[in-house]
Amino acid sequence: MFASKIRSACFLSVVALASLFTSVGQSQTEPEFRALWVDAWGSNLNNAANCFQMVTNSRAGNINALVIQARRRGDAFYNSNYEPKSAGVTQSNFDPLGYVLTHAHDTSGGKKKIEIHAWLVTYHIWRSQDGTPPAGHPLTLHPDWLLSDVNGNTLISGQYTFDPGHPEVQRHTYNVTMDIVTNYPVDGINFDYVRYSSVNEGYNPVTVARFNRLHDRTGQPIPTDAVWKQFRRDQITSLLRKIYLNVIDVRPEVKLSADTITWAPGPTSDAGYYSSSAAWNSVLQDWRGWMEEGIIDINMPMNYFRQWTHLNDFINWSTYAKDRRFNRHLVNGPGIYLNSVEDALWQMRHSRTPTALGNKADGMMGYVYKQTNKDGVPTTTFIKSLVSPSIYETNATPLFQTWVPTPEMPWKTTPTRGHLKGYLLGHSATNFLDGGTITISGPVNKTMKSDATGFYGAVDLLPGNYSAAASFPGYALITSNFTVTTGLVTTMDITLPPSGLSILDHPVSQTVNAGANVTFSVSAVGQPPVTYQWLLNSTNLPGATQAHLDLFNVQAANAGTYSVIVSNPTNSLASSNAILTVRVPPGIIAQPQSVSAQQGDDVTFSVEVTGSAPLSYQWRRNAANIVGATQDSYTRLNVQPADAANYSVVITNLAGSATSSSAVLTVSSDLVAPYIVEQPQSRNAYAGQSATFRVRANGSAPFTYQWRFNTTPIADATRNQLTMSEIDFSRSGSYSVVISNSVSGVTSAAAQLTVVPPFTVAGMQVLWKLAQGSRSYVTANSTERGIAYNPVSGNVLLVSRANASTRIYALDGDTGNEVHIMNMTGVTGGTFALNMIGVADDGVVYACNLVTGSPGFKIYRWENDAPTTAPTVLYNGNPAPPETTLRWGDSFDVRGSGKDTQILIGARNGTAFCIFTTTDGSTFTPQRVNVSDVPGNVGLSFGEADSFWTKETGQPLRHIAYQTNSINGTILDSVSTGIIPGSVTPIGINTAFKLVAGVTVQTPHGLRLYNIETLPPTPIATEPFATDNSNPNFTGAVDFGEDRLYAKDTNNGLMALRLLPLEPLRFHSVTRLPDGRIAVETDISTFSHGIEGSSDLVEWTEISAVTPTNGYFEFSDPGTNMTQRFYRLKQP
Repeated sequence: MFASKIRSACFLSVVALASLFTSVGQSQTEPEFRALWVDAWGSNLNNAANCFQMVTNSRAGNINALVIQARRRGDAFYNSNYEPKSAGVTQSNFDPLGYVLTHAHDTSGGKKKIEIHAWLVTYHIWRSQDGTPPAGHPLTLHPDWLLSDVNGNTLISGQYTFDPGHPEVQRHTYNVTMDIVTNYPVDGINFDYVRYSSVNEGYNPVTVARFNRLHDRTGQPIPTDAVWKQFRRDQITSLLRKIYLNVIDVRPEVKLSADTITWAPGPTSDAGYYSSSAAWNSVLQDWRGWMEEGIIDINMPMNYFRQWTHLNDFINWSTYAKDRRFNRHLVNGPGIYLNSVEDALWQMRHSRTPTALGNKADGMMGYVYKQTNKDGVPTTTFIKSLVSPSIYETNATPLFQTWVPTPEMPWKTTPTRGHLKGYLLGHSATNFLDGGTITISGPVNKTMKSDATGFYGAVDLLPGNYSAAASFPGYALITSNFTVTTGLVTTMDITLPPSGLSILDHPVSQTVNAGANVTFSVSAVGQPPVTYQWLLNSTNLPGATQAHLDLFNVQAANAGTYSVIVSNPTNSLASSNAILTVRVPPGIIAQPQSVSAQQGDDVTFSVEVTGSAPLSYQWRRNAANIVGATQDSYTRLNVQPADAANYSVVITNLAGSATSSSAVLTVSSDLVAPYIVEQPQSRNAYAGQSATFRVRANGSAPFTYQWRFNTTPIADATRNQLTMSEIDFSRSGSYSVVISNSVSGVTSAAAQLTVVPPFTVAGMQVLWKLAQGSRSYVTANSTERGIAYNPVSGNVLLVSRANASTRIYALDGDTGNEVHIMNMTGVTGGTFALNMIGVADDGVVYACNLVTGSPGFKIYRWENDAPTTAPTVLYNGNPAPPETTLRWGDSFDVRGSGKDTQILIGARNGTAFCIFTTTDGSTFTPQRVNVSDVPGNVGLSFGEADSFWTKETGQPLRHIAYQTNSINGTILDSVSTGIIPGSVTPIGINTAFKLVAGVTVQTPHGLRLYNIETLPPTPIATEPFATDNSNPNFTGAVDFGEDRLYAKDTNNGLMALRLLPLEPLRFHSVTRLPDGRIAVETDISTFSHGIEGSSDLVEWTEISAVTPTNGYFEFSDPGTNMTQRFYRLKQP
């Protein structure tokens, strides 16, 4: 109910609370925009019946506008002259947009008109999960238009995207838009994904070449280069300006809108917008600038926030946008699909709440028609609650009690300004000049730049007479006069005559396979005649005297640096360099050799090759791929007669492949007694943690194993690996193993286990960090969320969905170096095929998918993290029936080993948790645990005994107890957000060291470490992540391993740290100062200690608490008049 929402907002400021209460009793009779987004991924737009029902339902809810998805990914839900009809349209020859327009605009019989705005996904052009695009699709026709990231990847997070900086992309998008505007009576055009997905994108070679030419640069700019970021913002702004001016020229009543970004944190000022907003800094979408310039009519902020976790961010963004409407409209767009019906209605109603400056939104729209809430309440029920009293609100006046029209736009209906548009051309009607300068003088003075297509324009100019001066390098300055008329668009194309000499477009570097044909070209203007001379590595190429250089069947010898000298009677100019890289296919120079081996030997095959890097290898046994055998050598351990076969390898690179000859492995069938090739190693381990011993033996298989403790056999310890969880001091001693086969047996050397007490942790030291973008699978595209430490292998396992490939990367825990990629055979299904990961004490790996509806939740199991180990499906089903709408896979933890292994998961959108247990180590059964008043969770970790800890954004850290025979959990402890901030979300618990670590998902992003031996927790240390990108889903992971700590913050990389013990307390010097104070130098640094004094080493008196600075501190001692004085430091 609404009253409960007021209580949940009690932490807001007084001003904010006052504004919340003002909306309680409002009844709306003034015009306002009331809409829903209608996406095309479901069935709402695929046939006439569904479209008709959608319009009918919307009218019943007094909805006066619908934003209909007409373009999903370069496919049309209308009859397009530029793009193919979408496969999502299941009714033959059906035109969804035309049909909806007809029925929404039908006012017969007293029906109210519903505005229809055509929703266009602007730059995303195809999803990899949808297979191959059809013939005639823009991606099929123009793969060279694709955007790439800084590493050259064009498939990013499963999306192919056209580059906003490519001139042909801008022309095509403009044509698609104008095709709808001129052929359909739409009321508006709505641009979605009119942005980049991250600051690392936009590296199409044409775009980079444009940037370098316009800014006199060379090479590839780094993602955070401020000039490069602004250049990319300008590409999007230029497209909107061009479309806006051309639309109002032909149909001035059409409304242009944009779906704009509002990720956390929500700014409260322009300074916050420019310093920390994802819109400006990460996705390069300057929607504040668009509103101020007036190149969109409606700002539709996608204010998608869960009410119970991000109310402050929702309100901050709403307030910021309301106060920056300028001379246009704001329609607030809550993510109602994330919220209950109660919270969805509250957020929509908040659009009417004025800010402190008295500004309100011009309407509201909810995302999305097919899912109007998170709880599965039908859309028809939600729509009914808009017009009738319901159980979802205490407000007696429904939100849309009566129908009202959309608000008038005075700048359209009663304009007082005019506009200007045109193209800047160089000596012909087809030579569009990119980056020219146009300066206008008159009632308004303004300087503009022509865009990638040569277009320029200005919005909302004062009427009157103007002059325009246009210039471009290599062309003469031109001055023209024009008049701006109220309510009209003045069109003035400007053609410049050539002058002097200038290179417009330099040759562009290329990478091709050997045998390809290559063309380099240059574009120059100037007084004729213009001549050319091409060079390779600074040497003239005979006969290469055209504006283009054609190379046929290129080989490695053609690789190098190409440039061209352009000359005319006035000057001679050298172009920038273009690098030709020729990729050479693999060639084998040393074949793998046949081997005759004794049973039990280790055998290695190797190959030597030439060819362009990177080279990949796939070893085969009898022509069948060997899983995980992907290096330049392949070792088969402890070969047996069954291993005898033909072994070969296929080597591939981007230029081709080569297959080796077969090497024959012959294995003697004589039985061989076991012999040990890797002995168990002595080790220390901390009490409360796990310890593992391993042995490897060769000889005739099969083997049996029996581990011993101080020569006494250990029950059920019959594998080549012995793992003991939660060890205590009684486990210290000697461990050995007896290995037997049908021939005889052998006893390993004894390995000593020394159990030591955990130390008091006083800090942490960075071992390594991997910044976002440092590797192709460490991105800012929300593709990495789960990590886990393997205590057996010492590897850190990272789940990544980068580049449309779901993989688990094994990284060295000490260095962060990539070790290998795990086997992913059979991993499929779910919203994400893999999301989170955990490792048991015995090195068995478990990972889960993510599902937004409970059926189909999967857990996979790997026996170890070796690249050849294939996974098995451990669980596939619904962890918490009968509910089917819970989201599983955001949180995941594993503890124990073997038959004592336990797995913990939590639902993101409910209060349900599940504990998976097993009796045999392979079959697991879930037990549901409900914890009331604990909504959603990303941070989740086992505690001591039957307990776990949980954390969600904006929520306290909670310690939960559960019982194996009860469905209900109990909150043992709750740590307020004043101690551990609400921004801490992913967490990890170390029960041996009594620690909790959590990722802070806010600027600055970092890791916080606390001691939880006693509550409330005490802070120990913090460490920032290498980057500070937005993490809109508040995801990541934390894991401990021995004295190590590993953390992942989605979009900001990962890091490894070593836990540091409390420093020893030692004095270096004690000196009495002239003022009587005591000066002390110690080898401690900044940790707080107590200082005690004594005159006889028997009676000690506390003097004060001190915090040294670089080991030095001073204090006053009232007992310094004694003949002798002793001091000691005391740990807190």
